[in-house]
Parts: sequence; C-alpha cells; structure tokens
Amino acid sequence: MKDLTQGSITRLLVAMAVPIAIGMLFQTLYFLVDLYFVARLGEAAIAGVSTAGTISF
Repeated sequence: MKDLTQGSITRLLVAMAVPIAIGMLFQTLYFLVDLYFVARLGEAAIAGVSTAGTISF
C-alpha cells in the first residue's frame, strides 16, 4: 500500500481523483443511454429512471 503521508499532496489528490472522475463519467453515460431507450416507453418510465438515477447519486 502506498504511503499517503509522503510526497506532494496535489499529486496524490489528482492520482485518487482521476479514477473517481472516470467512474462517474461512465456512470453518467450509462444513465443517459438508459434514458434514451426508456424514453420510448413514455413519461412514467422516464420519471422512474430519473428518480432511480437521482437516488444512486
């Protein structure tokens, strides 16, 4: 395990933040693709997916 008490704080924060940001980007893209396909089912389906997406964030 890496010692987080040594080295540049900025570099360590960026090293941890980049994978988190990439994960959030993929989660958002997944959510948008879900909305795209569910939009064909009607307003109630969109509301359900939107509510579930809001709860997961």
